[in-house]
Amino acid sequence: MRKKFINPWGPEGKHWESNALQGNVLERDSEISSDEKKIYIRNNSNHVIYFKPESGKSAVAIQPKSVSYDAFDGVATHRHCNKVYKIFTGATADIDQNGNVDPDYYGFGDLINAFAGGWKDLKWKQKINDDGDDGWDELFEASKEFCK
Repeated sequence: MRKKFINPWGPEGKHWESNALQGNVLERDSEISSDEKKIYIRNNSNHVIYFKPESGKSAVAIQPKSVSYDAFDGVATHRHCNKVYKIFTGATADIDQNGNVDPDYYGFGDLINAFAGGWKDLKWKQKINDDGDDGWDELFEASKEFCK
């Protein structure tokens, strides 16, 4: 009996997540072992940090010396009180001991973030709230933990 061909770029293949035509990554995400998943955030610090998932409004904690496999919009670290770091869609980030964010997007993280991200303060939050976007409220709330 012939072995069934599995297209490596198709839904059952090992390259499915990097296929630009794929449909629902979240559904397949649960089937992939953690060593195959893309690490979006690497918390190299000794502090809990928080991130805002790309699809959601919550502030999710990442324990010290841990990683997150979830795409994200921004992080709050112990570097700043009442500030969050907005990241370019699809980028990854390493958080160092001082709470600095080192973004990467195919080698152009710093350049792209200069135009589309970086540290955002309460004035920025107020502006987007005025425009009807309250999606960052919980992450800013979590950033208050670093005011202590």
